[in-house]
Amino acid sequence: MTNEEIIKNWKQGKTVEQISKDYMNQYNKQAKIRKEAKINIKEAQMYVEPIIFEFETMYF
Repeated sequence: MTNEEIIKNWKQGKTVEQISKDYMNQYNKQAKIRKEAKINIKEAQMYVEPIIFEFETMYF
């Protein structure tokens, strides 16, 4: 999930938790294919929140 997709979901009204869950699911599918470690919801949220924060503070 790209930063643009995260911002798009935010603009559509999804919460940080919903976006984080989507990011986690997408990441974990790719991690399974690459045989990497999966991430949990907290780790996904730590990735998503700064992107949304930067978007919100940059435009206001």
